[in-house]
Amino acid sequence: MGKIRKDAFAEIRKNLLQRRDELSGALERSLEELRQVRTPSPGNVMDAAIEALQGDDIAVLSQEVSRELRQVEDSLERMREGMFGICVICGVAIPLERLSALPHANNCIRCQRRSEGNFCRYVG
Repeated sequence: MGKIRKDAFAEIRKNLLQRRDELSGALERSLEELRQVRTPSPGNVMDAAIEALQGDDIAVLSQEVSRELRQVEDSLERMREGMFGICVICGVAIPLERLSALPHANNCIRCQRRSEGNFCRYVG
């Protein structure tokens, strides 16, 4: 690995660790909010409906945060294994620009587009 790529990976790792901490904190806060909303409170039916909707929103947000946290953790694991920056589909090096913009990318752009194209074909 070249010095520039190694230095960039160190910066990306630092950013991934920071993002992991941010996401962990956000997930903890969301789960606490969800616990509070799901705890029945005395009140009228309208209050209960509003609380249920808020709970659904928090649950969806928690799922998204959890998904991104899992991606960040996977990237950190690939770094530990020496596989970070390598496309998991074709095995080529993922361009540094892509990794800088999307540190948890595990596919090169070509393979990602192919996988999204296949997904779209089967969905729609």
